Parts: sequence; C-alpha cells; structure tokens
Amino acid sequence: MSVDANAIFEEELAKHGVAFERNGANEYRIQVGDLAVTTNLENARRNAERDGDPDVIRRFAARVLAVGSEPDLSWDEASGRLLLSAEACDHDFGDTIRLRVSDEVCGVLTLTDGEHGLVSWVSGERCADWGVTPERAVDAALRNQDRLIAGLRLQIENVDGHKLGMVPLDSPFKASVIFAPSFKDLVAADLGWPVWVVIPCRDFIYVVAEQSALVPRLGEVVVREFRESGYPITTEVLRVSSDGIEAVGTFPRSPG
Repeated sequence: MSVDANAIFEEELAKHGVAFERNGANEYRIQVGDLAVTTNLENARRNAERDGDPDVIRRFAARVLAVGSEPDLSWDEASGRLLLSAEACDHDFGDTIRLRVSDEVCGVLTLTDGEHGLVSWVSGERCADWGVTPERAVDAALRNQDRLIAGLRLQIENVDGHKLGMVPLDSPFKASVIFAPSFKDLVAADLGWPVWVVIPCRDFIYVVAEQSALVPRLGEVVVREFRESGYPITTEVLRVSSDGIEAVGTFPRSPG
C-alpha cells in the first residue's frame, strides 16, 4: 500500500490552521502557537511505508502539534509516566539520563503520555525540577516497565522444533521490555533463563533460549527491520540475565 506521507501530514496541519514551510522531501518548519518547530518526516514516512499504514503519519502530526502544549508535571504526576527506552547510542543525548547497555544500545529515561504517543527524553535538570535524584526517577521507570508487561504472555512460534518468542505489545516501548525487572517472569517458563534477544528497532523483539540454534537464522529479518525502520536500534544479539544485559554478537549490516 502506497502512503503519500507529505499530503497526509500537510492535510493534518491545514486542519489545525498551522502554517508551514517545506524544505525538500522531509523537512518542515511549522509554527505551533508561539513556538517555531523544525521537524523531519523521514522516520515516520519509512514506518508508514513499511507498515502500509497512513495513520502513522497522522499520529506523527498529532505529536508535532502537541509540542509545547503540555503543562509542567509534578513529580507525583510524572512518576507514573516514566519509562526506559531502548535507543541507539549514536544520538546526541545531551544531559539526558541514560544507562549504557552495550556499544550500540542505551536505555534512555523518557516521559510519555498514557498512550505512548508523545515521548520526550528526561534530563538531569528536569529531575532537579521535580526534586528527585536521577536514580529515583530510573527506579520509577523500572516499576512502570513492569506494569507495561503485567498480564502479558509470551507468544511462542515453533520453528523446526525450536522456540521463537514474541512479546504481544503494540507500543514504541516494545523492544524496551528487556529493562523490566519482571522480564524473567515473562520468558523463563517457555525459554528458560538467561535468554538471548534481538531488538533491531523500537517496535520489534524476538526472544530465544540462550545458545538457540535459531539465532543464525534471524539475521536476515533483524538486518531488514534495522534498515527499514524509522527508529533503528541495533543488529546486536543481547544476552539478558539476572546480572544485566550484554551483547554476545552482532549481525553484519553490509552484504557479504
């Protein structure tokens, strides 16, 4: 299904009477109230084309239009909306609070709305405004990570006698479930513990038993998802255990 991302995005801006300047295929400068915003449509376009879903662009437009409109939250209000997000380490994070997972993956502290449609990175300065330490904020995020997967049951597909686990969660924090302290409870009954995972992009995760013979067969899917997603993370294979998360290998991104 072809998606005309520019037409959909510009239609959403027009509905709200928002003027814009377009620079090239993907960059827009728009005026949201008193705030001038420059945004790039490329990532949302890639996801919309990958999924054949024009609503990806509409949701992106809603997030852009909401910039600057949310009031400051108290700690009591914000603490239930914090989550760690799995992100590629090559971003310019500035003062953002983050945990280094591997050479390529970081867990970044984020503040989100109830539907995970708006996501912003959290800085040390913002924690200071709330009157809490970064450590306390991360602890709150981990509790919320547990709530994110509470009640879920790992989906298992049998592939030539080997178990492939999938997490039934529709969220940009799907790959980030590896940070939940209760992740072991989600996967151990079916796959044992520790497990190996691949998280090529924010909304994708496969889970397999440690040393599973399936791992070499996942490379093509992992590299494709990494290349085609608007929010790629890594082609590494990660080991998740009670001692933490570490990379145990990586799929090459270049042919051959």
